Amino acid sequence: MPRPRHSSSDAVSLAWSPDGKRIAVGSGQGLYIRDATAGKLLAPEPVWSLAWHPDGGRVVTGSWQGAARVWEIASGKLLTALDSSDATRAVAWSPTGTRIATAGAPQEVHLWDACTGTRAGGLGTSHWKGILALAWSPGGDRLATAGDVTTQVLDVATGRALRVLEHGAHVCTVTWSSDGKHLLTTTDENCLASLWDAGTGELLRTFGYREPVEDWYPFPWDASWSPDGKRILTAPSLEGVRVWEATSGKLIRALQDPGVEAVGWGPGRNLVASTTGRAIRFWDTETWECSAKVPLTGSRTAPM
Repeated sequence: MPRPRHSSSDAVSLAWSPDGKRIAVGSGQGLYIRDATAGKLLAPEPVWSLAWHPDGGRVVTGSWQGAARVWEIASGKLLTALDSSDATRAVAWSPTGTRIATAGAPQEVHLWDACTGTRAGGLGTSHWKGILALAWSPGGDRLATAGDVTTQVLDVATGRALRVLEHGAHVCTVTWSSDGKHLLTTTDENCLASLWDAGTGELLRTFGYREPVEDWYPFPWDASWSPDGKRILTAPSLEGVRVWEATSGKLIRALQDPGVEAVGWGPGRNLVASTTGRAIRFWDTETWECSAKVPLTGSRTAPM
C-alpha cells in the first residue's frame, strides 16, 4: 500500500542554526525553534521550507499558502512578508545574508533584498513543473534549483544556466558541499540520493536502495552533509536514517527511526537530528546511539 500524504502536523523541513545551538523545524502546524532546554512555536501557520540567516538571528519560511515570511528569533516578531503572488515551495538565504531566493510553482526564482523586503530581480529556469528546492553555493555566485526531473545550476549575476543535471526521477532536494565543488540531490525513485561534480555535471555516485521499492512515498527525501564533508545522511521514510561515506558510497550506519521526514548534521557538533514531525531525535555521531528524543511542543510566546 502506498503511504498516505503528510498529515497536518508532519514535519517537512529541518535546519540547524549556523552556530549549532538551535534547530528550526517546519511542519503543518508551523515553525518550531528548539534549543537544548526549551522550544517555542514561532509561526502558527504551515511551513514547507525554511532557511536561517547566516547570523542565526532570523529565519525565512515558505508555505504552500502564499508569501515567504521573515521572522526574528529572539522576539518571535514577523519582520516582513515576501509576496510573489505564488505558493512558496523553496527558500534560501544568500551566504552574505543580503539576499533571499524564493521559488514555487512557476519556473522563476525570485530574488529579494533581505533588508528592505523588496524585489531584487529574478532568475529563469526550465523546470516545467515548478521548483521544489533552492540552494546558494558557498561563494554566493551560483544558485542550484531542483524541480521536475532536473537540478539546474544558475549563474546569479547573469542568470545563465551553467549545468543541467538529469535525474530520470522527480528531484526533491539539493544541497552544496561546503567547498562548493559538489552537489547532493535526492529523488523520489527508490529513495535515492546522488552526488554530482558541480563543475562538470558528472554523476559521481548514488546512495540508497539498489532494488525497486514498491511501498514508496513520493517526497520529501532529505539529505545532509557532515561538517567535514566526509559523510552523508539520507532520510528515507521507509526505514529511518542512513549514514554513508561520501567518497566510497559505503553504508556506515542505519539508524532506526521509521517515518523520519527530515535530517540535519549539527555544524561543528557531534550530533545529528532527525524528525518525524512530532518529535526530534538527537544521535551521537561517535556511538550512533539516540541521546535524546524531544517532542515538538512549545508556547507561542515562550522566550528563547
